[in-house]
Amino acid sequence: REQNARLKSAAQAGAGLRIRRMIMRSPISKFAVAAAVVLAAVVGIYTVGHSQPAFAEVVKPILTARTAVYKLVGHMKDQPAMTIEGQFMEPAKVRHIMSFGETEASAGIQIMDYQQGKALVLVPAQKMAMVMELKDQPDQLASGMFNPFEAYRQIIRQAQENQDDSVQYLGESRIQGRKVIGYRVTADEPSSVAQPGMELTIWADAESLLPLQIEFSMEKMMGQPGSVTMMDIQFNVPLDPAEFSLAVPEGYTEQTM
Repeated sequence: REQNARLKSAAQAGAGLRIRRMIMRSPISKFAVAAAVVLAAVVGIYTVGHSQPAFAEVVKPILTARTAVYKLVGHMKDQPAMTIEGQFMEPAKVRHIMSFGETEASAGIQIMDYQQGKALVLVPAQKMAMVMELKDQPDQLASGMFNPFEAYRQIIRQAQENQDDSVQYLGESRIQGRKVIGYRVTADEPSSVAQPGMELTIWADAESLLPLQIEFSMEKMMGQPGSVTMMDIQFNVPLDPAEFSLAVPEGYTEQTM
């Protein structure tokens, strides 16, 4: 019985070898085998290339930007939307052109240099300037209160350090016709810019992974529904340092706070 089994096994092995030789001699069979190999490779590449992007890659431009320009749109319950055209320059300078309505009288410019502890608010329609100096500031008055990029950085770094469930992958979506992938970061510790439960949602281009839109929920900070959306973001663009000057323009009436 054992001898019969060995003979049967040898016959099957020989038949398999003959079949493989026939396959390799046939041009059609060779193409079929080659196609199968290519297909397997393509499937493998597609799977690798379309895996979930790493959170660190998506937030890297936010954490490393030397300069940036952006638009901020704020929404508060029962209040008109507030629009801000913003500029950011490392290490702690921001310039915001603010508009609370459709008239020039409702527009203002805010320039802040947290390292100097100074800010300048200009109301061009009234030629008024307010110079603000931060003295004896408490430790919790961090630069993130004036610098949205620093605020986002604090929340992101906190999530990276904790390595818990505070980062959620949202999958794919579309913003202004572009395919994007999203991550939501939930603050789980109190800080100068966030309370536990506040959410930061980052939408990035699905191919380049550059952040296109950042949504910041402020409901837990303001006590009522509210959010700020940063959009039209451009990283590391040339900016004029003179735009961040804290000198009062000539002809303006100056007040100090």
